Amino acid sequence: RCEINNQREFEMNQSTALNTREPFKPQWMARIPSPSMGYRVFITRDVKRYIDNIWPMRRFKLEKALEQLRAIPRPFNALHKKNQVGNLSLNIDSAGFIIQYLINSGEVTVVAIRANLNDRRNEKMGLYEISITDEEIDVQRTRSTTVKTAHAAINGQSNTLKRATDLMIDHIQHAFKQDGQVKNFSLFHNPSQGGMDDTFESAIDRKGGPTKVAAHLSQILRNTHETGQEVKWVAHSQGGLIIKSAVEHHNQAYGTPLDSQSIQFNGGANNIAQTEMIMQKAGIKVLGYNNNPNDIVPMVVGKNTRNPVRIAACVVALPLVLWGPSHLSPHTLPYTGTGLWRDWKFWNFKRAKN
Repeated sequence: RCEINNQREFEMNQSTALNTREPFKPQWMARIPSPSMGYRVFITRDVKRYIDNIWPMRRFKLEKALEQLRAIPRPFNALHKKNQVGNLSLNIDSAGFIIQYLINSGEVTVVAIRANLNDRRNEKMGLYEISITDEEIDVQRTRSTTVKTAHAAINGQSNTLKRATDLMIDHIQHAFKQDGQVKNFSLFHNPSQGGMDDTFESAIDRKGGPTKVAAHLSQILRNTHETGQEVKWVAHSQGGLIIKSAVEHHNQAYGTPLDSQSIQFNGGANNIAQTEMIMQKAGIKVLGYNNNPNDIVPMVVGKNTRNPVRIAACVVALPLVLWGPSHLSPHTLPYTGTGLWRDWKFWNFKRAKN
């Protein structure tokens, strides 16, 4: 994968760029003749490799922005680099990229693309070690593909790293309060790619996947089990779909036990019946499903109810899920059955005690 991260690479020499370029054509226009009007757009080989290796939905947005340079090569938000007339840097907020390109004689040559590090969609997927003290919360990214703590969590969609950390602390403490105050845990961060992209990603995992996130988590589960480390996981929202897809991928590719791992699902978008079969095959113990009966994510998206009254209640509560404060949302925080959301035990899925 081509990563253009430092300033030296980003400031590619103009003559080199012109010698290694090729005409740009979006993948979604592969069978359509290239437009004859407007500026001609070229990309370097490095840029082509970069485009080919990013997430499909983000690639579509990036290619769309590049295609627009044919008609508007100098958009209002393009910034001229100092002392280089015709050498522009463009920040595309919608796709989370910064593009550098040259303009000369009716031609646009894209010489570099890099991730906009200020965009939340460029947060890194993977394991983070969370340490909680009375003074602060320490978050450290680790390159390890093995969980080394007794507790771990995976967050849902549309969460920044900071937001995911805060929420997963609440979910960890509630799910494993019998273990006392959890001071250290591992967070498998599921970075947000934006609302539409996250939903598209969820649809893939719902059908079995795996997405890149689920495949990476599958490797972590396998590596952790091989070390003998027992881990209690809590999966929230989209995280439930991802870990379900990760275990399903492991079952199909390896078929070995993962019985050192156990999982608590909180407001997961995964279907309970399907999840039970997948986890049972891997030997993973499901600790429970803590779903608010008025939460549209587990009930409707996860297809865990057919009751029309319950579905109607979920639809009525949807605005609180989308726009309400955390303490009023039936989805964001762990369900306690108190406060606004009373304990509707009749509607809850209750696991049989062994």
